[in-house]
Amino acid sequence: MSKVNAPKEFTVSNISQFVRALCEIRNHYRERNEFTGEQIKLFYRGQSNVSYELVPGLFRKVFPRLEFHEDDRFSMLENTKAKLAAEMLYNEASKSDSSYFDREVEIVRSIQNRYPDKITSNLDELDVLTLLQHYGAKTRLLDITPNSLVALYFAIDESLGADNDPQDGVVYIFPVGMDEVRKSLSDRGTLCALADPELYTAKTIKTANRKRKCRLTANDFRPMLVMPRFLSERQLAQNGYFFLFPNRVTRSGRISRKPANMNNSLVCKIIVPANAKEEIRSQLYWLFGMQRHRLFPDDVGVFAKDLIGLMEYSIKDGTGYLVNSQM
Repeated sequence: MSKVNAPKEFTVSNISQFVRALCEIRNHYRERNEFTGEQIKLFYRGQSNVSYELVPGLFRKVFPRLEFHEDDRFSMLENTKAKLAAEMLYNEASKSDSSYFDREVEIVRSIQNRYPDKITSNLDELDVLTLLQHYGAKTRLLDITPNSLVALYFAIDESLGADNDPQDGVVYIFPVGMDEVRKSLSDRGTLCALADPELYTAKTIKTANRKRKCRLTANDFRPMLVMPRFLSERQLAQNGYFFLFPNRVTRSGRISRKPANMNNSLVCKIIVPANAKEEIRSQLYWLFGMQRHRLFPDDVGVFAKDLIGLMEYSIKDGTGYLVNSQM
């Protein structure tokens, strides 16, 4: 990503404020471009909960730390022994450092073997990860998009969150140099090598290069922009790009078990308070026609839920069924 500092954080409660924040960020980079000649393209990522880590699913813990109110954590258990057993399990799970990364090869190969008609042998490593991400598997890919409204929708879409209580959402803004964008198109070989799960069974870069018959360097083991081939309607609808996260590499050339760092000092973010989500969701629909089924056009169930939601809103609002014209 670009080494250019920008305003770090905004909080918005409606579309107008969101656009103003984006314009301020965009103008900052335009002014910098006049002095440095560095061309910047902005990419975005929306998350429905601001507390979620900015890492791909593969590196998230299998047993995330559980959060309970002290008063009711084990109140549902009457038996004292059951309470003690549950508390021991809770404590052990909270301490666990186990992540999906430990079973990456198993995840990829199991899905390939189970669905050879979908994950076909003519796909390269990047295509395989792209499809696995599409089907909801845990991968090294972090979804981003050059479309700020798509990111905003994911930030306010409560159906993506696991919490019962509404949470603040966030849109992250990543400044990416155009050289990096061009590299994502021209250097697919390096990206495919870094997407190969077998690569990370090697202990050092030297061993990895021998396995892959390539010439990776320590500089390649960093989050890299991926402009994928569009293999689904969903990717097209969301204008989906990715950051590919390799493993971290030590100074001695050893491949670490930890993910490469995203340089958070270069990332701007726009916070969407939980109590503003409904208003922004309504504005996105009435101003831009944005609903979940437009971002997931290959999912009939998503369309059905949007359809029912619109009917319920129309009844409550007294506007009647505007399904054909509005959907």
